[in-house]
Amino acid sequence: MTKDDFVRIFQSMSFFSLDQVVQTFGQSRSVMYTTLWRLEKKGVIMSLRNGLYALTDPYRQAPLHAAGCSGAIYPGSCISTWWAMRWYGLSTRSVESVTAVSASKTRFFINPLGRFEYRALERKLLFGMVDLIIGQMPVRIALPEKALTDLIYLYTGVVHTVDYFLLDLNPLALARLDWRRVENFARRYSRSFVADSVAHIAFLLRNGNSYDKPDNLAAIIAAATHAA
Repeated sequence: MTKDDFVRIFQSMSFFSLDQVVQTFGQSRSVMYTTLWRLEKKGVIMSLRNGLYALTDPYRQAPLHAAGCSGAIYPGSCISTWWAMRWYGLSTRSVESVTAVSASKTRFFINPLGRFEYRALERKLLFGMVDLIIGQMPVRIALPEKALTDLIYLYTGVVHTVDYFLLDLNPLALARLDWRRVENFARRYSRSFVADSVAHIAFLLRNGNSYDKPDNLAAIIAAATHAA
């Protein structure tokens, strides 16, 4: 097998696994692992995670970006919280990681595409997802209402910090959410402060206070968090 043979076979794929390579060339896993290691050293491929690879830009014809390979890096996961909030325009916060949720344990990965953060959720809370095409790649992402409730639920230690949470939210975009859906989602979490926080945010948005008094909103959420 030559480098050109390898590139010709996989150039139309965004990413591929060691198992696919073994099946394609019919050689042992150890032999193909060594071959992949050599190709990576030559800059032909990059490792996304153990056993998962992609051709580098000069050789790959298929689209590739961090969000598009997030689900393959940690199967069963769904993009949510900060990355989803930013993509929907709900947050102005600069996002340095692809943030996702999963029924598996919390994990973090770094590869040439960036940093990936997977937060553990109970399996019963893996709802409110949608499959979209983003940047020509299929992506499983939380609905905007679910991204917000996941954010409140998973970041309880910082949710009451104005600089970290509230001032990074976009009130105009929040006002366009389906708040009945947000409230229904919030009630499905085991911690009551999620529903309490959502109710207060909705109240303040309806009364125009999200622009003028962010500190009041922070205090309300903080109080709901500590009372739960």
